[in-house]
Amino acid sequence: MQQRKWMFCSVVFLLLFVAVTGCTNQGRSGEISSGDARKDQSGGTFLENFQADLPQPTEAQFSTPESVVEAFFEAVNEHDLDSALKCFPIMEKYRANTVDNHFNLLHTYELQAGTPIPSFESHNFFKSFLEYEQYWENFYMFLFLNSNPDIMGKRIVMGEANAATELKKIKEMKVSSTYSKPEIIANYDKMNKNVIEQNMNIQEIRLLEIKLYIEEEEQNPVLVRVGKIGSNWRILNMS
Repeated sequence: MQQRKWMFCSVVFLLLFVAVTGCTNQGRSGEISSGDARKDQSGGTFLENFQADLPQPTEAQFSTPESVVEAFFEAVNEHDLDSALKCFPIMEKYRANTVDNHFNLLHTYELQAGTPIPSFESHNFFKSFLEYEQYWENFYMFLFLNSNPDIMGKRIVMGEANAATELKKIKEMKVSSTYSKPEIIANYDKMNKNVIEQNMNIQEIRLLEIKLYIEEEEQNPVLVRVGKIGSNWRILNMS
């Protein structure tokens, strides 16, 4: 009898222990969820924070097609990526490049690098971001190479007698060259807008042909397609 009573008490104790532990864990889960909620409320996800911090132009900052082109090359000269990003409609392109719009544009859907993917918003956004950031990178690279022509074809191998000295030279390289103010040599009215550009709420599109110099040396002409969105002109593409 005593043994049965002891077993009964043990079972009750275990049940109480499990119940208390469960409540405690629920409380802890609630604390974790609450912590997550606070994190969401304070700024959302990394992607949302990144988008919210994306530099945007002020009202009518680029009121003419020429002004946005000049602002971009000024930003490159000043090594100012934030100001350069204001010249591009990154968020507008990301929001407009939906599966339906992409399909209507190309009349087909095939998974490639630029294809929007459902439920993969980080891919869709960063595709738009990198598409425009690439213009900054390309034009900045021209200045870097112009400032440091010796880097072309240079190869440093560990173990060579002069490796440390040559590597030190690489690490000390700076960008010292600059672009001249872009000279607009042609300004064409582009009436046609594709379905994605229509959904970007672009009111007008123009094609500018510009002439550039780096330290008085003339560069190849650059074609810049710009579109007016709201009160600002933005760079749509460059070639």
